Parts: sequence; structure tokens; C-alpha cells
Amino acid sequence: MSLESAIVEELQTISGLSNKIFPVTAPENTVAPYLVYFSNPGENDRSLMGFLSSKEVDIELHVLATDYSTLKTITSGVVQSLQSFAGRKIGIRDQWYVGEVDPEHPTEVWDSMLNLYRGLISCKINV
Repeated sequence: MSLESAIVEELQTISGLSNKIFPVTAPENTVAPYLVYFSNPGENDRSLMGFLSSKEVDIELHVLATDYSTLKTITSGVVQSLQSFAGRKIGIRDQWYVGEVDPEHPTEVWDSMLNLYRGLISCKINV
């Protein structure tokens, strides 16, 4: 299981996001609220002896909602969930130990193309 899958399993528990978390884009006609995410494979940490198995992964999460209140509630839940990853294993089937997690303060915008509020959360996760 990928780190992305473990993160999705954790975020599925947030009210309103169950089965509504998608990589890059949501399927057409998905009803908001939902979350889309982007991530990279990560960059392995280095020591004087070479590369280590631990790495830092950047992930960007976009919460989309029809009203501002829902956006605020779900975005707050996502940030709290991300913060809870630090120092524990995440995921159900295949677990990843998260050493550190650093979510940035969410940015909120109006997405005029989708007619939805969008909350952007950038995060660095060390596994």
C-alpha cells in the first residue's frame, strides 16, 4: 500500500469525505464536499553514509465545498487529522510510521470555474 492510500484511509473518517477523496481530480458530477490531492514520491533523507530509507513527501490537499461554513469545518478536520499523524502509524491494511508532519495554514479561495469554495493545504510528511 502506498503512503497516499494510508493518508486517504485516515481522511475518509472525516464527516463529509467518506468515499469522496480522489487523486488529482474528482470524477465528473461528484457532489461537493470532496477532496482532491496531489503528491510526489518523496525525497529520501541522506546521511554521511548515503541515502536512508526515510523520506520527506510533499502532499497538497484541496477541499471543495458548496458553502463557506462546510469548507471551514472540513478543512479544519483535515488539518487536525494531518497533525494527528505525527509519531504514529497511519493506514489500516499497510501501515506507515510518520515521524513528523508539517501542514501549512490553509488558503481559502473561490473557484469560479467550479462554483465552489476551495481550501488548499500543503503538507510535508516524514516517513
